[in-house]
Amino acid sequence: MSDSIQGPLNELIDILKAKAPHLAPAIFPTQYRINSIFDIISFRGMFNSMKDWIDSQDKDDKKMIMCTSIDYESRSIVISHIMFVDPFDAKLASVEKVMKALILGREDEISILVQRFLKLNNYKCNIEDGRAIFQEVYHVAYAIKVIISNIPGMKLQLGDYPLPLTNITDSEIKKMLDHLHCDPTTSSSYKNNSDSDAVIHGSEPSPHERKKRRRSSHKKSNLM
Repeated sequence: MSDSIQGPLNELIDILKAKAPHLAPAIFPTQYRINSIFDIISFRGMFNSMKDWIDSQDKDDKKMIMCTSIDYESRSIVISHIMFVDPFDAKLASVEKVMKALILGREDEISILVQRFLKLNNYKCNIEDGRAIFQEVYHVAYAIKVIISNIPGMKLQLGDYPLPLTNITDSEIKKMLDHLHCDPTTSSSYKNNSDSDAVIHGSEPSPHERKKRRRSSHKKSNLM
């Protein structure tokens, strides 16, 4: 696939950011079958280290979501941060689960998902218009998933670490998870838009994004 796909891909990403500024689904290429953070590990010892870290947070791994960003230039999908959230918000973070709900789910389940999405993204509209926005967002997210699944050489990273994780110690794993962990309850967007443990995507730069901005700022200062 030629670089001509970059323009249309960026347009779809911009639509997703505009339509879902605070809560957007994580997007992984289809070749990476990732439903939980445990799907990224490469050996048993790493599983135990991650499980110990989750237990230390007194959280349920089924409520953990991974927030992603796409770096086309480096052909990378970056898991930029992780959060523990409400079960319905965890479902909203999954393109596959929402698409399945839209096709096979009960109307009451879909209605709850739509209302949660609208509230967290601060929409003030009737349910019919809101449902149309909701469907558009997940159709766009699915289109992005299809595109990145067909770009040769797409890699996956957990923060700054390429996957699969290898040659990494227990202490490094826990330090990395501490660095990527964001608490949605400390977000001002969370306090304004939610009355439960909701995930707020895009409310503040991820650790990976902050690092990229610092590098960019440093380069600019060297040119001045």
